[in-house]
Amino acid sequence: MPRSEPLLALSALMARRVGLMWDQAEPDWANLDAQDFGATASRHRVVGLALQSAKTELLPRSALMALEQRWRLESMRAMRQGSDLLRLLDSYDNAGIPVLLIKGQGFSELVYGDWTVRGVASDADFVIPPSDVAEAHRVMTKLGYYCDHDEGRVAPLAGWRGRYCRWLHYERYYASPDHLHVDVHWRPLPGSASWTRFDRLWTSRSAVHLHGRQVYVPGPVDTVRISAGQGVPDGWPNLRSSVDLLAAATLLGPADLAKLKLEDSLVSAALNQAPGILLHGNPRWSSEGREPNRSHLRREWQLRRRTDSLPKAAARSVLGYWAPARRLMPMDPATTHPAFRQ
Repeated sequence: MPRSEPLLALSALMARRVGLMWDQAEPDWANLDAQDFGATASRHRVVGLALQSAKTELLPRSALMALEQRWRLESMRAMRQGSDLLRLLDSYDNAGIPVLLIKGQGFSELVYGDWTVRGVASDADFVIPPSDVAEAHRVMTKLGYYCDHDEGRVAPLAGWRGRYCRWLHYERYYASPDHLHVDVHWRPLPGSASWTRFDRLWTSRSAVHLHGRQVYVPGPVDTVRISAGQGVPDGWPNLRSSVDLLAAATLLGPADLAKLKLEDSLVSAALNQAPGILLHGNPRWSSEGREPNRSHLRREWQLRRRTDSLPKAAARSVLGYWAPARRLMPMDPATTHPAFRQ
């Protein structure tokens, strides 16, 4: 299905932003519908990236004004999220828990040199040591967050059940009615490839300044790996997913990038797919509904087998479906959000 004119225009801007040769038909720049263009940019989460593109002179004034209006609203929400993020980081510091920020504002500062350019995040993503997961849970509940996984049944954290949970899963989702939602990871992706261990990530970390303080993010190589692990299994849900990966890849020199592609088949596959997504689009973008669950499970399996040994990938896939950790414990009214209590 052909792309709409607003999506074609955004694809052309994003492709040029990351240095791709635009070899498709040029959009009808002069006759772009401003409101449709702004709505499409928001849906693909590239409002800030489009405004900072080197080719914004191609856009009519009305389209630029639509982007700027949406950007002002997104910036205000991003500032609120930044305030929540600082509160969380301060609480983790006080508890003695080291934190790496993945995606979100930390990624934006590292890759684009501007924490605002990626706009509003759906949540914050932390990576912490597996040994600190229980303490992190206490920090989150003290701040008013609740664990929102599996209809309120909170997976165990201690004893053999906790070890099983940390082996099988890789994150916990925390929600709050008034603040930024948070994914607390003990591995950045499913699987247990050696590079996903927290001590490895911490050793190669980078420091960026965010909201007046220093925070830590994964180093350039790990940032590329994490971006690849987001784009491929999620099926490149929007333009930003491919732009982020290609922009992150520019942090590496040609020799380092070539070496990484040889070592990591997931990165190689993602870097082969992302340019085509920008230049030719994604059939999923033409559909309003979600893709079939079977397609998601198939890509999740491809991600696991590329970030784990084959036996472990198979075991985690089967057990994750038939015996997730939360089934080992009944609902606990003390830790379950009221909306899910029976």
